Amino acid sequence: MLSVYTVLPFLVLFIDGASRELTVKIRSVTANNCKNEFVLVTDAGVEYAFPYAQAMPAPTPDDPLAELFVNEKLGREAVNYRLHSGHEGSVHLEQVLEYNEVPEYLADLLLYRLTLEAPGASRPATSAGARWRAG
Repeated sequence: MLSVYTVLPFLVLFIDGASRELTVKIRSVTANNCKNEFVLVTDAGVEYAFPYAQAMPAPTPDDPLAELFVNEKLGREAVNYRLHSGHEGSVHLEQVLEYNEVPEYLADLLLYRLTLEAPGASRPATSAGARWRAG
């Protein structure tokens, strides 16, 4: 019997006793104001870009970044920033991986969504549906 379990935010999959993990941590983050994007570097040394426009609130020329750092309290899985106006925001690594369409992350995300839908597929017909078929 195939058993699949998905646990967020680490996306740990157990399939027939074997496990596969997609655990990514942020090593550093910088702001590239020329391209209007955050640049995150993971522990594996891979760089991912994330545009300012996708962040809420978005840095602008009128309200630029004042502070940018990797959030240690969130297990190095998010970056926080503060704008000159005092507004603060954060970008989670999952947002960055989805934006950059990282295949391993998208596969795990799809499996997670299918796992959520699976219990609904095996539900018995509702009484209204049963009456419609019988009538």
